[in-house]
Amino acid sequence: DYMPDHNAVSRLVFDASFTATLPNYHTKVPGHARMVPIYYMDTLCGVNFNPTEYVDISAEMELKREMCYCHQSQISWMQDNYKDANTGKDFFEHMMITAKFRGMQCGVEYAEGFRMAYNGYRVHPTRLLP
Repeated sequence: DYMPDHNAVSRLVFDASFTATLPNYHTKVPGHARMVPIYYMDTLCGVNFNPTEYVDISAEMELKREMCYCHQSQISWMQDNYKDANTGKDFFEHMMITAKFRGMQCGVEYAEGFRMAYNGYRVHPTRLLP
């Protein structure tokens, strides 16, 4: 990911999900009996990311766009910093192109790509994503 806070939260979730299964690690809430699965979401423009799972978001694509515009604390920064001088495409156009490309990979109009954290005891034999 491109944001340091996203990377830090990812590591915290990974570590906490492991720690929550330890029987001798006592907290105010009960732990989990087994490791919970973790999925990593696609990177900006799909750079260095090979999905193993896809979720069809064709029906939600316009809602996703509207929701991104609600993220006002970062919209202007993202628009200023992700304007591609070569293509003239902005952050939202990159998001749409990536979703269209992921959709092409799995046979739908728009999709998001995910990759399961393949670590011991996290792999499940059933599909968990919608």
